Amino acid sequence: MDTALSFAARLAWQFIGGFVFYWIGWVVLKVASAGRYPASLRRAQGWEEFDAVTIVGALTVLLTVVALVARAAAH
Repeated sequence: MDTALSFAARLAWQFIGGFVFYWIGWVVLKVASAGRYPASLRRAQGWEEFDAVTIVGALTVLLTVVALVARAAAH
């Protein structure tokens, strides 16, 4: 049971992290670096770069949600 739950959680993170957060992070980094980083999907430097872009995407989503909640609470 624990192994199946762990597998399901890892699969969900791969989908959410690898698809949603990665692309949000990719767009944010492209805009912030004026198109210089990340260089290309084909020339990715490995999992470290993928993880870094995914973390930027997750932080962007988190900070956006926090800002929206704070704004809603202020009204």
